[in-house]
Amino acid sequence: MPKAQGPSDKPEKGARSATIVVAVITILGSIAVAVIAKLPGIELSRPKAATFCDVQSDLHWTVAAGDWTYYGGLVRFGALKGSSGLLIGATELTEGSIESTVKLPKYKEGCKAQLAYSFKPTSEGYFTAGLGGARAAYSMGEYRPGVGWNQLIKRGDGGSLSESQVYKIRLELAGDLATLNINDVKIAQVVREKGASPSVVGIWVEDCEAAEFICTKVCPK
Repeated sequence: MPKAQGPSDKPEKGARSATIVVAVITILGSIAVAVIAKLPGIELSRPKAATFCDVQSDLHWTVAAGDWTYYGGLVRFGALKGSSGLLIGATELTEGSIESTVKLPKYKEGCKAQLAYSFKPTSEGYFTAGLGGARAAYSMGEYRPGVGWNQLIKRGDGGSLSESQVYKIRLELAGDLATLNINDVKIAQVVREKGASPSVVGIWVEDCEAAEFICTKVCPK
């Protein structure tokens, strides 16, 4: 007659199973350590410091004058409320750069589509740089309320601009200098006021039927 299994037999078998599992884990762990020790050393590269650029979204803009629409990074000026307009952003900048890609549908000579900077709270005046000017392809100027826009420097012939072309405007502000680049080529440079305080940036258009600014961004230094 077979011997009945006592209650003490199960713990004994369980203990033996646990001992075997622990032994297997220990062996596998030792093998893993040995393999890892033989692997060549890997040096992780340090992340480079990121340059912060603030792309001006729809929420950044405030219409100061003119007919503007903006959505998804595209800002479009139309002439329904006159041929001039000013759009003010929300990002402040003392030094750094302002960039935008610009198209001039229905272009006619005399149209000015430019970036605005260095707003003066006391006089509400500002400086501009970009496409067009007084018989110019590119120019930098200053706008003063009650006086209007004064061209400080010009380059090229206004007749050379085309509605079929795309222009990349980059305005660099460093120290007392403001430098205008078009399609990554340095075009002109003017001296800024010394000790310039932080100012918002904007987009200024005059004597244009239409203008488009794509993916405008502000990159503080």
